[in-house]
Amino acid sequence: MTPTPPDRFARRTLFLCALTAAGELGLVLSVIDWNAFTRFDGPMLLFIAGPPVFLALIAWRRRAHPTRARTFFRFAVGVSAFGVFALAAHSVQFHTNPRVRDGVDVVPSLVALVQWVAVLIVWIATTLRESAEKSSAGSSSSS
Repeated sequence: MTPTPPDRFARRTLFLCALTAAGELGLVLSVIDWNAFTRFDGPMLLFIAGPPVFLALIAWRRRAHPTRARTFFRFAVGVSAFGVFALAAHSVQFHTNPRVRDGVDVVPSLVALVQWVAVLIVWIATTLRESAEKSSAGSSSSS
């Protein structure tokens, strides 16, 4: 049995999420004070890159369902636009405003946290919907 070919929206979602993770990491790396880089900054970079990577995983697992793949692609566009624009605006502020440079830099963490919450809500909603579909299909086939 050959595997199901991925839907074109699932492939687009993977590509978009990979670009988003790379772009967001690039923007965050542009504002890091490398003299103050600690061992805790590595896991923070993973936390920041996590939402688009997890979204790509979710989309890939549902690639056999074209409507879900299309929905995940649209959601990925929103998550990507929010993250890249917010981090790009922060990067511009960081490089042009000395007061921003001297303060505590929480913007990348907050952007990632908002993305994580949104992605997890969509993942839970999708999982619950799939569970309901399976249980209704199971009860209708046993009747």
